[in-house]
Amino acid sequence: MKFRFIQKLNVMYYSAIVGLVLTTIYTAVLMTLVNKTNNRVKNIYQNQNQN
Repeated sequence: MKFRFIQKLNVMYYSAIVGLVLTTIYTAVLMTLVNKTNNRVKNIYQNQNQN
């Protein structure tokens, strides 16, 4: 009984770590995408203002 409980805790612990890592990667990817699109929008906006 105790061993099963420990096993369940381990699974929860590992899933939490994996979730955290995935969230970090997802956030990093989102940030890079947002920065790229922001730069593109800024460039387009500046080009429109120059004309």
